[in-house]
Amino acid sequence: MLFPELDLLRVLIVANEPTEGLAAAARLDGLGGPISVGTALPDSMAMSLRLREPALILSIGPIDLSEHDPPVVALVEDSEEGRRAFGFGARGVLLRGAEPSRIEAALRAVEAGLRVVGDGLELPPAAATDASDAAAISEAAPGLTPREREVLGLLAEGFSNREVAAALEVSERTAKFHVAALLKKLDARTRTDAVVRAVRKGWLLLHSTVAERSPAPEAASGTATTLARG
Repeated sequence: MLFPELDLLRVLIVANEPTEGLAAAARLDGLGGPISVGTALPDSMAMSLRLREPALILSIGPIDLSEHDPPVVALVEDSEEGRRAFGFGARGVLLRGAEPSRIEAALRAVEAGLRVVGDGLELPPAAATDASDAAAISEAAPGLTPREREVLGLLAEGFSNREVAAALEVSERTAKFHVAALLKKLDARTRTDAVVRAVRKGWLLLHSTVAERSPAPEAASGTATTLARG
């Protein structure tokens, strides 16, 4: 169970084929975490939303769900489908073969107001703005060095190790060291896990615009984080 301390998360899986939705539900149920999962077809969305009141939607493929309120994480075949999913207003995009724990991490990140681009997808972060414009590090973040606070802000923006190194004007090896130290302090397994845990602890403060649901990609002002391996 990746997030044992979190409240129950209600997820509605939407797929064009019933078997795909059921398969995805079984994978998430197998985590044993605090997640309640239901399935629906696109043409039965209205009723399913009223009955289940989900906090998030997990779509199998790029499905236009922009008329519905819950933010969407989409599982896609490739980067082209990922671009279509973002065009439909998705807040997160992962490859279909993503591990269930990574899907859970993406759902938690999107619930926290972040945008997610999965590992293996060639999609730029949705909001390439200065970190101070979208997220701030709380002054009450105990145990973090000034450098680690900078790194946390950059991870919330979806920066890779190379981009962190460039932003901090250090070597990529040094950047990796700082990222690893930050993950250890947060007891996080991945970058996305670290960002979500920081949000939950109140260490990472997101502006209200970050949590805006399903904005068009070109208008999004929220942060973006990348689900990188490790």
